[in-house]
Amino acid sequence: MNKNINFFAVNLIVIFFTVYAFNLPINFYNILKNDYDKRIVNIYGFCEKESYGYLKQLNEKFKINTNITSFNFEDFPKSSSVFFYKVNYKFDKSKFIILNYNSDDKHHKDYFDKNFFNYKVIDNYKNKCLFLEKRV
Repeated sequence: MNKNINFFAVNLIVIFFTVYAFNLPINFYNILKNDYDKRIVNIYGFCEKESYGYLKQLNEKFKINTNITSFNFEDFPKSSSVFFYKVNYKFDKSKFIILNYNSDDKHHKDYFDKNFFNYKVIDNYKNKCLFLEKRV
């Protein structure tokens, strides 16, 4: 009888730990409530973190059929191009995507002015995420 109680107690502790550690009720609720794209934006951000939402919006708005290099100013992977990388297409050298840019940050501003002076902005989201095209 004592072994059954100990076995039951250990199993109960394992179940509670698993539910707590993996946030199962909240994760299950999010899967039921939100579609795939909304969950991905919640994880990777719209114009923060890896900026999946902004990149998706650009792909839909401009019907992009090439690969475009991106640069992320935050501590995430510097390129978020992997989200929409197209194996059979080359990189378009005339376009560039800037993510998490902060014009108030001197480092960001200096880097941007030095490297993108010959680009014009063709899409802008709150001056943080920019779609650039080389000036002709």
